[in-house]
Amino acid sequence: MGSADLLRCANAMKRLLLAALSGWATLVSLFAVDVFLVPHDSGFAPEMGPFGSFVFFVTLFSAVYFGAFLLSVVPLVLLFRRFLNWPAYFNLAVGAVIFLCIAYLIAVCSGIFSGRDNQIALIVFLAFPAIVCFKVALSVRQGGAAAAHSRRRGRG
Repeated sequence: MGSADLLRCANAMKRLLLAALSGWATLVSLFAVDVFLVPHDSGFAPEMGPFGSFVFFVTLFSAVYFGAFLLSVVPLVLLFRRFLNWPAYFNLAVGAVIFLCIAYLIAVCSGIFSGRDNQIALIVFLAFPAIVCFKVALSVRQGGAAAAHSRRRGRG
């Protein structure tokens, strides 16, 4: 493996890390809006309070999110990049749906979210981060490909 291959691999890892962190930041901000800004009844999180509830559930959602990220985003981005020449929005839709299915299976099979309302909340809170994550992963990848193409043509 030459230095160019190592550099390409490091850049790909940076792009995937950026995608993971952008989706996770979306997840945390959505949950923060729900816990701190949306009005709740007086029985909301009586044992822990709003801040304790936020920390506890963000930890659970984050575990599910990063598990689904590792099982779906990394292989799918490599698959889309190397073998499938589909339109970007189709890649985004397919990737986000597969991400959601894997996240749902992780959460339900591990018993983290067992009730019907909890499963609906899981889908709602992971849908937008899944879309953001794949959008960043696919758009940054395309930007990197465009930059490499311009360097080959002598423009960069």
